Amino acid sequence: MRDISKIPFSPDEEIVIATDNSGGIGTKEADYVYAEDSLTAYFSTRVALMEVLSVKAVTFSVLLHNFSGDDKWTSYKEGIQTALQEAGISKISISGSSESNFPLKQSALGITVLGKRSVGKIPESSKDKLCYAVIGEPLVGKQVLERKERVAPLALFSQCCQSQFIFDIIPVGSKGILEELKIISGNRTLSENEVKCKLNLTASGGPSTCFIIKFTREDSHSVEELTGSFYHPLLIVD
Repeated sequence: MRDISKIPFSPDEEIVIATDNSGGIGTKEADYVYAEDSLTAYFSTRVALMEVLSVKAVTFSVLLHNFSGDDKWTSYKEGIQTALQEAGISKISISGSSESNFPLKQSALGITVLGKRSVGKIPESSKDKLCYAVIGEPLVGKQVLERKERVAPLALFSQCCQSQFIFDIIPVGSKGILEELKIISGNRTLSENEVKCKLNLTASGGPSTCFIIKFTREDSHSVEELTGSFYHPLLIVD
């Protein structure tokens, strides 16, 4: 099951909602990980935005739930705008609320992204022709800042969502590559010893620093060309 909610909007359309939370990451003294507030908001937005884009929904609004105080709002909004710009999205409503009655010792925020998509069945492809790959690497906490060159760019994710060569796409979250591979492959009993990959299959993907794509064998070269050095093949052993 993907990390989204779907609400019928009309006979032909539905609203898609995704959210992400961040706590103890920011510029307050008691935070576990120090990071600029705009960067914290960027990565939270990234997670929710990738979920919405991965199911072919068009983003139309972002909600910011700010528990860090009024003075953080501008920085958080800047991070949201950066994520939207990288994904090629403009003229989007950004609204929300701030906790200003009680100051918290640690930074905390929530991001909700709303999108809309047409309702329709996606044609399936022959399973014996399907291939999988991880784009980027699973990183979490300080790793995200220390190995930022290994984080799959949001712009690349957006390109993959629109690519004619990619059949399906899913962001990797805290449960790791293997759990998301079970979903995108349709094999919920898949075990670690049935998958070959150079990356850690159970490591947390943190703020979706990587994602899994599904494509046909015939399009392998085009997919590798598109994703470049971020490409890591996933082989499911029969």
